[in-house]
Amino acid sequence: MRFGRLFGIKFIINDFFILLMLGYALLGVLKETLLLFALVTIHELVHLLAARRFGLKPGEVEIFPFGGVARIDGMLEHSPKAEILVSLAGPACNLLLYGLGRLFWPWLAAWPLGELFLQANLMLGVFNLLPALPLDGGRACRAWLAKSMGFYRATDGVLKLSKGLSAAVGIWGLLGIFLGTSNLHTLFMAAFLYGAVLKEESRFIYIFIRYLIHKGEELKRQGVLPVKQYVTTEGITLGEVAEKLTPGYYHLVLVMGKGGREWHTLSEHQIVQALLEHGKYLPLGKLVS
Repeated sequence: MRFGRLFGIKFIINDFFILLMLGYALLGVLKETLLLFALVTIHELVHLLAARRFGLKPGEVEIFPFGGVARIDGMLEHSPKAEILVSLAGPACNLLLYGLGRLFWPWLAAWPLGELFLQANLMLGVFNLLPALPLDGGRACRAWLAKSMGFYRATDGVLKLSKGLSAAVGIWGLLGIFLGTSNLHTLFMAAFLYGAVLKEESRFIYIFIRYLIHKGEELKRQGVLPVKQYVTTEGITLGEVAEKLTPGYYHLVLVMGKGGREWHTLSEHQIVQALLEHGKYLPLGKLVS
């Protein structure tokens, strides 16, 4: 559900977040509800402030029960360093608030919501550091892997890890209920995470295509880029090559002809344009013939 705009930034409230807030309100804990909402909003605003430090334009913010997703205009994926730092800024803020709360606990304890302030910040900080998309830890993990694996394979790998982590959280919740050490809250977290992973997976191809379209702007933006070369045969497809494109590099692909006598060079720009025109299954041999 669209919530509104703040400083030109569109805020979207996730349905799970609304249900959680309504549940708390019905239980007569409106002040607690407002505190949680404020902490999640601060978490996301810190992401946006960090993004602006890199000259990136904020897009929209979607608020979930245990954090949110700040979508940044300017293709954050092209700069792994920027994505890592921007992603970790939110959890770092929550953990800093938790640490300050512990440090000043003798004074904070007098506040009726002091204990919730500590617990909520710890939960937001730790949960969002899980290496699962679309959580902050997952985005940072993908950015780190993309430097060596390429954006496509890094995203695909982290999505698979994300499903495993959501299942692990669910099993942990079931065991906790069976042993009497936890309640349905952990299962709710697992369900939310799995649903968010599926949503991120459904957007994967769109995000990858957008990444390829805008990757050509990377050279214009940076001015100078290091070159990464690949040598391949004519039978390799455009999609297989595109999966290896990594942020921060300009790619040249050397296509070896029959018998190794003929060589053809394809630039990154040619690869991306051909992929958009012909699809990912076109062999490189047909492109250079």
